[in-house]
Amino acid sequence: MVVNLDNKDELEATDILVRFYNVDNPIIISIIQTDSVSAKSFSSNFLNDSEKKSTDIWAVVTFATALIGFMYLPLLFVPICFISSIISYYRLKDNQNLTGKGLRLTGAIINSINILYLMYTFDLGPFNPNN
Repeated sequence: MVVNLDNKDELEATDILVRFYNVDNPIIISIIQTDSVSAKSFSSNFLNDSEKKSTDIWAVVTFATALIGFMYLPLLFVPICFISSIISYYRLKDNQNLTGKGLRLTGAIINSINILYLMYTFDLGPFNPNN
């Protein structure tokens, strides 16, 4: 889609782009202004550049420690994973620009399986034969 802005201003061009963006069309939009020195090209997601989401580092730590604890040293990594999972939960809850909910949840589930395995290994809780 090419929008020719012979006598239009930047605000109207932005309005056209917003209306086009709301259709969720991934086509690249080119705006050519005859009065300006340069031509501007915007992709359909240029409006959200300031709202880029990043992955929460504590969600990554939760997932990584859950995997490492599941494979190598569960006694060391289970508490680290549990604490980082709680930190990640509250960071993701408070900050909408962070992603990683799936990583945190997957790490917490793997850590829960790991805790059950440790309880079974050391005959604790419901796995204790003396209960």
